Amino acid sequence: MADNRVSVGSGFERGVGKALGSNHAFFLLSALLFVASAAGTIAWSASMSKMSGMAWTAAWHVFGSVMRGGAVYLTMWDTMMMAMMLPTLVPMLWRYRSNLAGTRAGNPGLSTFVAGAAYFLVWTLFGMTLFLLTSAITVLEFHHVVLARIAPIVNGALIVVAGAFQFTAWKERHLDCCRALAAVDHPRLLADDGSAVRHGLHLGINCVCSSGGLMVILVLLSAMDLRVMVAITIALAVERLTPAAYRAARIIGVLAVAAGLARIAMAAGVII
Repeated sequence: MADNRVSVGSGFERGVGKALGSNHAFFLLSALLFVASAAGTIAWSASMSKMSGMAWTAAWHVFGSVMRGGAVYLTMWDTMMMAMMLPTLVPMLWRYRSNLAGTRAGNPGLSTFVAGAAYFLVWTLFGMTLFLLTSAITVLEFHHVVLARIAPIVNGALIVVAGAFQFTAWKERHLDCCRALAAVDHPRLLADDGSAVRHGLHLGINCVCSSGGLMVILVLLSAMDLRVMVAITIALAVERLTPAAYRAARIIGVLAVAAGLARIAMAAGVII
């Protein structure tokens, strides 16, 4: 039985490695994954277009439990993350794969797959954390009318905070790490699949620390609004892949702070 499991696992690894083994296959599979995730995101967006801000996370009430709602949310989140992150991740993985080809690594294709999976695992955990937080807030709003009334002001204030994050040394430090890891070529990081996991996790953690504020803004503004998703996807690409990274981060911060202040002003006017 154990031997059979090893055989199946080895066959899977060989299949993945072979599928990602050639240049054309790598880009073709990346393109297919992007198209599939983008199509899924558009479909989710169309079905939830009338739900904005944190309200969409309350969807778990419709499904009867936090666990079932969390599964729906996580499916949506992972699909959206693939669509948004692949445009910047594919060049990173391509550089990683190219460097692997110049070493004694046994299977560059499989190692690239492992690194990518580890990267998205970090974003999945981040998304689940957001789900738990926003679900808890939604429950409090259902039970406390005062909290529900001031929620739009709190929403705007959080957008301001997330926008201000764009100017911090923390943001700049992790953005530097994210950009540097995208061009990693040190043989020590390319030795085996364990290194691939570490590389993917390290890249994911630094990218979450750098871009998590933008994802928070996405959820607060309208998590399934295609216009917001496209804008943030472009912002991510500019920050991670162009020389104008730090200037772009500050411009994005200014726009986010302005949007948050506008939302606070509108909400205060309604409450008053």
